[in-house]
Amino acid sequence: MDGKALRERELIALGGLIHDIGKFWQRKREEEGQRERSEESQHFGYAHAEFGFNLVRELFENRGGKDIILSSFFHHKPNSEHEYARDDLKVIRAIYRLADWYASTERSELTDIESEKLFKRLKPVFQTVNLFNQCRSEGEYYYKLSPLSLDKEVIFPENLYEAKDYVKGKEDELFEEYYGSYKNLWDEFWREFSRIKEIEETSKALSLAYSILYKYLWCVPASIYDRERYHSHYPDVSLFDHSRVVSALATSLYTDYNLKVLEDYNDRKRENFAQEVRLVLFEGDVSGIQRFLYDLANYEKVAKRLRGRSLFLTLLPEIAGRYILKELGYPFVNLLYVGGGKFQAIIGYEEGIEEKLKDLATEIEKTLIREFGGKLGFVLYFKNLALSDLREYYKVVKELMERGEEQKKRKFSLTIQNFKSLANRRLEGATQICPSCRWEVIPEGEEVCSWCERFAEVGGFLPKAQYLLYTSKKPSVKNLKGFYLEPLGGFYLSDSVDTIPVKEFEEVSCLNSTEIQEGTTGFRFLALTVPRKQTEEGTEVKTFEDLSEEAEGDQKIAFVMADVDNMGLIFMKGLGEKNYTISRVATLSRSLDLFFSGYLNKLFQEEKFKDRVYTLYGGGDDLFIVVPWDTALKAIERIREDFGEYTCRNRCFGLSSGVFVSGGSFPVRIAGDRVREAEKRAKSEEKDRICVLDEVLGWDELKKAVEKAERVAKEIELKEIGRTNLYRIYMLLRTYGRAKGSERLMFYPYFYYFLNRNVKGDEHRRLIEDLFIDQERDYEIRDSALFTAKYLLMKTRGVRSGAFKSL
Repeated sequence: MDGKALRERELIALGGLIHDIGKFWQRKREEEGQRERSEESQHFGYAHAEFGFNLVRELFENRGGKDIILSSFFHHKPNSEHEYARDDLKVIRAIYRLADWYASTERSELTDIESEKLFKRLKPVFQTVNLFNQCRSEGEYYYKLSPLSLDKEVIFPENLYEAKDYVKGKEDELFEEYYGSYKNLWDEFWREFSRIKEIEETSKALSLAYSILYKYLWCVPASIYDRERYHSHYPDVSLFDHSRVVSALATSLYTDYNLKVLEDYNDRKRENFAQEVRLVLFEGDVSGIQRFLYDLANYEKVAKRLRGRSLFLTLLPEIAGRYILKELGYPFVNLLYVGGGKFQAIIGYEEGIEEKLKDLATEIEKTLIREFGGKLGFVLYFKNLALSDLREYYKVVKELMERGEEQKKRKFSLTIQNFKSLANRRLEGATQICPSCRWEVIPEGEEVCSWCERFAEVGGFLPKAQYLLYTSKKPSVKNLKGFYLEPLGGFYLSDSVDTIPVKEFEEVSCLNSTEIQEGTTGFRFLALTVPRKQTEEGTEVKTFEDLSEEAEGDQKIAFVMADVDNMGLIFMKGLGEKNYTISRVATLSRSLDLFFSGYLNKLFQEEKFKDRVYTLYGGGDDLFIVVPWDTALKAIERIREDFGEYTCRNRCFGLSSGVFVSGGSFPVRIAGDRVREAEKRAKSEEKDRICVLDEVLGWDELKKAVEKAERVAKEIELKEIGRTNLYRIYMLLRTYGRAKGSERLMFYPYFYYFLNRNVKGDEHRRLIEDLFIDQERDYEIRDSALFTAKYLLMKTRGVRSGAFKSL
């Protein structure tokens, strides 16, 4: 296709995003008691399509290519005789028809009787997930109608029946107050969406439309009880996710190959055409992320470099994905998912596309080798499919994953012959090793390498950042804080849109706020929480040493890592083969990322966590934070509790965590290895567990142990119980607690001897006994006993140096 392909696809993408906007308006009308239809609706197939057309026609009246955008409203009737349904745009209408049809494959299996009656609200996709026929949620959950924010009251689902009990017998006004109103949501949406009229560039209009639709349609179900079609669809896919998938599929059908297939499109034979048009689903995976993040010496500004690196690694997969799409003439909407070091995208088939993808992957691989000498790698794998294959999407993804596993075994296979020459370019003029990363070579006289300096600059600026700017071309303005990889593209940070040439950037997003400001094109969520302190020079970010000094008891910090258990299995099996659809997978991945990339920022602003949490990474389905050691357990327990509530108490969604405790100056590269080892230990047993202070516990077990330990700690502070006794018990547990058979029995005489000889009062003796002995299990030593002893010793200032493993 010629150079107009990207612009035309942007127009098609915009039409795909808004094709069902009339459903939103229709529900608002029904809420007001209006159900009449216009005679014009016959040209559109359904009333909501006509509503959408009439609503947005004026907004796009003066935009070039408006007829392409408005063609999306004929997605139910591509053969319409309406005046806007021109013959030369029939193939565009066919594209929208097929894209909508195959983005809606989730509507055939589950039913929802509630939606037929009064309750037209979105249900969380989390309660659809089921592993081994034993993990589904109890009860029914829903989302209120509300503009998107990071507030728990907005994005957390609520139990359906509890909510119904609350409004039972009440007036309609109270019902709307509790559940939210389509009318109120629409009115807010339309005021903001009308700004599209003022945006001249189609690419920026597309970005703005995407964010506004996300903000308001995230909680609106794509399909509910349909009076026109007499269908009762299970509403667990949002109208936003359905629309973004339609947008991606529609642009993917706009290739020379597919247009030729669709020249003689006949809607009655759409299944046949769907078997002929072809798509390419592909994933890119950046390898070496974990090692790259932690491989830092404890050189000055280490904390700044760590968070700068973390942001870079978070954005790198998106930079790579956008580069590929841009080079092939596709907009960003074709990125279905970005997170966890990888991205997934869909495009249309055209002759030679496989070689083009390999060439682009080679360019990305070369860039990473030139810049980082092989520390970071990249693999790309793809699957050629027919549009009709989306009806068995699980098979498509399974084959794609299998190809990915094979491709990951051939790291740098695209550039292996040139690897040495590419990597050695970094050696020109070099005379010494960078003291920070300890692998880059730099000229004599330079303090650190250019990337370490850049990471420190970005990390230092990050707490002030209010905006994230994307560009595919290096901007002319100097002194911007960010990352640019030639020729891939880059992201920059800013604390103001008034002091930068926004026209040089393709997107300007507000960070962690859905209040879309003038001069911006939307919003983004990134896990950016850092602890601050006030100094004579002003507000500064705390160091790890600062955090360790704030810990109660032993002055140490904790490196905490956690992720969702069985994530691969959930995506492959949890939705079931028949319910595993492209739109439902898009909803699930976006919903998970909203918790880790977005909500955690809000959680860490609560009083108990404010200025005590250092987020190194959060996104996709995992997180990595640094906190004072005594705050660590409170934070990870709260995260796990909130995640359970967020996922509808569905037992499929376990969370495993590793916690490594050390001094504030402990080497980061070693701490990173230790916390990963701890997380692996937590997952190696039953999962949904935590490994902390070298002990693996269940979450309930941890909570009870800490509660009991806190009671004893208070008695120690009051000097009612001597701390020396705890150290003796701790040594006994180390000696006999993990022993087997008769040797383990030696614990009991020593324990009760210490208890009765050194602890005064029956009440205090019972308190200590219950801490370590489970009387209900025939006086077994509690599984949490050794953890409890360590926790108490630290809480009461028992250990002063080194990592806790020294105990």
